[in-house]
Order: sequence, then C-alpha cells, then structure tokens
Amino acid sequence: MEFVFGLTSLYNNTFAPTLLSFAFSPAIPVPGTGGGNWIALIVTFLPRTLVGIFPYYAYKFLDKLLKGKRKVFSFGLSGIVDSMTNTIFVMNLIFFLFRDAYGKVCNLAVDAVYKAVLTVIFVNGIPEAVIAAVITAAVCGALQKYMRIN
Repeated sequence: MEFVFGLTSLYNNTFAPTLLSFAFSPAIPVPGTGGGNWIALIVTFLPRTLVGIFPYYAYKFLDKLLKGKRKVFSFGLSGIVDSMTNTIFVMNLIFFLFRDAYGKVCNLAVDAVYKAVLTVIFVNGIPEAVIAAVITAAVCGALQKYMRIN
C-alpha cells in the first residue's frame, strides 16, 4: 500500500507539477539545473515506506508496554507516529537533498531554509498528526470491536 502512496505522489508531481514537484519526480527539472534528479525518488518512496513500518512497531511497543490495555491510546499514538514519520522524513529529505532549490523556489536564503522546513513540520504536521491520532484510534478501535481482535 505504501508503494502505491509513493507511486501516486510520483504520478501527480510528474503530470500535474507544482512549485515543489522537482523534489518528488525525477522528470521535473530542479531549479538551477538543466534537468530532474533521480534522488527525488528517495523523497517520494522512502518516507512512504517507513509510514508502514514505524507505526506498526510503535503500536506493538505501546501494546506490550500497556499490557494490552488501553488499545485505543496505543492506536492513537501510532497514528501520530504514522503522520509525523511522513512529514518529518519528507521535509528533512527535501532539506538535505534539495536545500538550494527549495530556497530558490520559496525565495529564501539558504540559511533560512531549515526554519521554513520546521515551520511546515509544526504548522502542517502537528495538526495533521492530531487528526491522524483521532481517526486512527476511532477506526482501529471500531475494527477491533467488530472483528473481536484482542
């Protein structure tokens, strides 16, 4: 499923490019260069792959720590881990791999780029994580009851 998430991102950024599509598609020229960069595939697929792994282990760890009680709490925290995994990895990979181009398209000095990345993480990532926690807890809690999973 995570592969499809990355593939969808690659497709959308290739065929309906936005200002930052160079970071998600090697077919979109990186500002300041003559062409795209295959490293965009790392930004597109690595965080999306980790989105399937990190929350699973977070849930397993919390479930064991809480001895199988308060599963809804474990579900909610794993939803936060899920959301923040994607946001933190995508934004930091963009910073480390495309810092100059990101600064150019956002009209920022290179030394201000990480502040912009952190702003995106906090302004977009935290509310998204809270929503993910609520939805994950509700859906997984309901599924657990429906399927009678312990």
